[in-house]
Amino acid sequence: MLNIFKKKRPPVWSFQKEGTIWLSQFLENGNLIVEHRTGARRAVLNERKVKFLSLDANTGTTLWDDFMLTDEQGNEIGEGWWVGLELVHKNLFYLHGYVAPRIPEHRGLWAFDAHSAKLVWKDESVSFVAHADDELLVYRPADSESFAERNYFILNALTGEKLRDVSTTEADAFRDKSQDFATAQGVTLPTRHNNFSPDFERMKSLAEKRTSAKNVIAGYDCIELDSVTLLGYHEQTDKMVLTQNGSPIKALTYTLFVLEEGNMIHRDTLGEAMSGLLTDGFFVRGNRLYYTKNQDTLVAFDLSA
Repeated sequence: MLNIFKKKRPPVWSFQKEGTIWLSQFLENGNLIVEHRTGARRAVLNERKVKFLSLDANTGTTLWDDFMLTDEQGNEIGEGWWVGLELVHKNLFYLHGYVAPRIPEHRGLWAFDAHSAKLVWKDESVSFVAHADDELLVYRPADSESFAERNYFILNALTGEKLRDVSTTEADAFRDKSQDFATAQGVTLPTRHNNFSPDFERMKSLAEKRTSAKNVIAGYDCIELDSVTLLGYHEQTDKMVLTQNGSPIKALTYTLFVLEEGNMIHRDTLGEAMSGLLTDGFFVRGNRLYYTKNQDTLVAFDLSA
């Protein structure tokens, strides 16, 4: 018989908004900037919108909402869809556009004050590459008869001022010193243990002993923090769903468990009737677990009472 709960604790907060919570990033003060999309699967472009909002990380309350990237005349940039959250730095958040619809290359940077959502600076001609300290490495395409070239240079991240031109070699060196996403955000992402991982059998044994694991596919996602273990995995069901290309496939369910000294203190289903695998569905920042469930709900859970 499983020891289902040692001491069940509810989440600190949860935030739900119809649509898809696409991306979340932390500001220097710990609050969140969230990219939110609606109508992602609809064929009619004018029914699809991407908006941005800010959440208080302590309470999950909305600080501002429904912000869209527009030009000086109030027209939606990227048809209200082909824009996204590029990065955050200190008290600024940066949005990007695209070279053209359905071309994945980012183009343009708009920097906004996270408190007021007011524009601080913009440069619609550059593409972001990397960030280090108070500097941004960007490039601007250069005309060439034989191939596409890039002119690299450094911008002041706070003002948008051009600081200096850099060579391709210097740009590579800048990229090398920049932090990856997880390090820059101060978050810990789960490690996926599959059949080829040295810890696979240990994760499998833990799941079988401490959870209701069955029909597990694609391995186990795990974060181990002293006496707390976060364990998530996909289970295959008998329900049939369609993939994006219309092929029938057995649906997947993804469940996350929080184990304290081996005993379950929290569990939640992050996705049901899924046709694909969930990647990096949860993470830890400080002493708090964050995860998105059913694509539309962001949850915060404290890992110590």
